[in-house]
Amino acid sequence: MFEIRDCRPEDFEGVFTLLQQNWTEAVPEKEEMRRDFMEYIESDSDFCFCGDDNGQITGFCSANIRKSMLFPGEMLYIDVLVVREGFRNTAVGQELLERAEKLAREHDCPAVQIDVGFHLTGAQEFYKKQGFRKVGILFDKRA
Repeated sequence: MFEIRDCRPEDFEGVFTLLQQNWTEAVPEKEEMRRDFMEYIESDSDFCFCGDDNGQITGFCSANIRKSMLFPGEMLYIDVLVVREGFRNTAVGQELLERAEKLAREHDCPAVQIDVGFHLTGAQEFYKKQGFRKVGILFDKRA
């Protein structure tokens, strides 16, 4: 049975495998990623949830609540939303996004933001269809 649910510690291996399909640069060290994953699970302002189809992780979303000078109060920022190949163009991505938007409402966040890689044109179209609009370009510099 398919469901969207909060991530549990035992989901890490499935989530890690899923995330590897999107990394185009250096792959994060697995144990560092595990530590971060566990911190998300235990946090009050960070969230991670997944699509689970009979024990198979079909999608993953992590988000956090952060302050922003652009909006009153706080906003929900989705730092990862990924759907397993073979499950795209199903309800998984939409349901993960709906769960994130529900979190934003529950925490009185007036906005939800996500950034998307230039090369992920399918994802860009998906977010546009879900009512998101393109508002900027993300810059990145490794420290």
